[in-house]
Amino acid sequence: MDRRTFLTNMLQGSLAAALLPNSISPLLIAQYASLHHPDDNSAQGLRISAIGIGSFGAYCTRLLAYSVHNIHCHEIAPHSQCYGCPEHPGLNRALQQCDLVFLLADTTQPSSSHQLSSCIDASAAAGVQVVIVGPHAIGIKNQPTTESPHCHCRAATPSIARDLVALVADLVNTDSFVGIDHADVKAILGSGSHGLLTSKQASGSESGTLACKQALEHLQQFGINAATCRGAIACIHGSPDMPFDVYNQAITALDSYFPADLSFVFGCLVDAQLGDSVKVDILAMQ
Repeated sequence: MDRRTFLTNMLQGSLAAALLPNSISPLLIAQYASLHHPDDNSAQGLRISAIGIGSFGAYCTRLLAYSVHNIHCHEIAPHSQCYGCPEHPGLNRALQQCDLVFLLADTTQPSSSHQLSSCIDASAAAGVQVVIVGPHAIGIKNQPTTESPHCHCRAATPSIARDLVALVADLVNTDSFVGIDHADVKAILGSGSHGLLTSKQASGSESGTLACKQALEHLQQFGINAATCRGAIACIHGSPDMPFDVYNQAITALDSYFPADLSFVFGCLVDAQLGDSVKVDILAMQ
């Protein structure tokens, strides 16, 4: 079912009336349980690895290792050689066993740049899709644009890099009432030369609409709008008791903003700490 058909069904009330007139929790109960059983990887569909390069990358992968349990994290030591694949126990094997790899690095550091190139070559040899994440992504507004066969996603801090990787990993490898095709996610990540993550939170009766509006405005500040966006991944985070109407607000706002022919996938994840607030994450590619 495409997103237009799914949205129509929601607006007609058929899904809401049949399953949950007041709360989204019945649809998310299986998903909520899976988030609290991180040792069970039987349902993992898209195999994801995160490789940290240099001091920035090391900090990122340590954050991921402690907080995201459905990916494999590796760290490249600063003294690793830049000839061929950097020396690291199990790195080649990790690349052979994953479908998508996030390379976390500050590309302005000379040593990180050499190691990054080596990891890219090793990933290409293994046939693994690469997404580079760091504070100095290529092609962001007010920075020189350079053609690159790999997507660069801007993450100003390690915590933003962690959130970006977690967004993809949690959406594709967590049960959800909205089916997410792994091939679509990989295609979106490869659809542009650079990407940007925005995350906004709101509360109140119109929290879904307000959070989406703020997130979309933030993207526009960096030159990413409905006309220039090549693909997007979005996630609505809410408590188990989040009203279905709030979720409906968010999806309606996102779907009306992005063109119908744009590659766009969305999902919903439970965060009990949000209370009556709603958070919307959008990873947009340009």
